Amino acid sequence: MSMLEITKLSTDEALVSGGTEVIVTGWGFQGASRVFFEDQNSKQYDVQKYTVDSDSRITLVSPDTKGTTGKFDIFVVGGKESTVSKVHGVVPDGDGMRSTRTFGVTRTMVPSRAAEIYVRDRLLADILWDDFIRAQQEPFSL
Repeated sequence: MSMLEITKLSTDEALVSGGTEVIVTGWGFQGASRVFFEDQNSKQYDVQKYTVDSDSRITLVSPDTKGTTGKFDIFVVGGKESTVSKVHGVVPDGDGMRSTRTFGVTRTMVPSRAAEIYVRDRLLADILWDDFIRAQQEPFSL
């Protein structure tokens, strides 16, 4: 039985409107049946699409989070296992994983904060670029 774990994301931010490509690195992804974002209120948003590139890599397109911004966790579900990003260790739960909100899985691999992503109205790179362009257009004074 392979364990699922997310160890790295290609970016730590995505757009609230969705459409941001994110490469998820880790292991145990072969056979993934669901990939979703979950906000701090436990509301889940299925990604627009995902491709299991290999057992250690998934490429996904972020979901439209319907105006909700802030910190989200990315989950990968495969078979009877799911990744969770909040605590360290393996959490067995005999009552259908209700304590980890991954109903129906029997085993959850819990990595570090590697699966956290921030959903924003605008990406930081876009904000910095706009500031740079605006600074180029302003007259220079001492």
